[in-house]
Amino acid sequence: MAVVSLELAAGLLPDAFTDDNENSQQWVGDVDWEYRCVFDLTDLELAFAADPHGTLELAFDGLDTVASVFVNGKLLLESNNMFIPARVSIKDAVKLDPGSENTLLIRFSSATRVAKGREAVYGRRSVWNGDASRIYVRKESLR
Repeated sequence: MAVVSLELAAGLLPDAFTDDNENSQQWVGDVDWEYRCVFDLTDLELAFAADPHGTLELAFDGLDTVASVFVNGKLLLESNNMFIPARVSIKDAVKLDPGSENTLLIRFSSATRVAKGREAVYGRRSVWNGDASRIYVRKESLR
């Protein structure tokens, strides 16, 4: 899940590959973001959650780099690499009462800020192009 992808899908950002839109969108990577949604569990999901042998998981194919995942305020996952899929049990975090609303919150820290912080600690490395601090985060590139 990439913030830029969500913003594009919602029509809040123009396509970065059109004209010089990429330059006007650099700020997106410099700020922290939160994604929040409310969800209910289906009857089947409630049954799995109530079963001592059942599982109830969230699956992430890739969180855009530095992210913390919470369900109903409980920290369930911290991710630092966009290329490593993650599965996390939400069984102990969800509300099991039928009709109860659950909240998923994903906090994305600015990968740019995190990379610059790591570069300050571990030193600048040589790269042939671009910002050298990017080597300290495992993040997809739009270029």
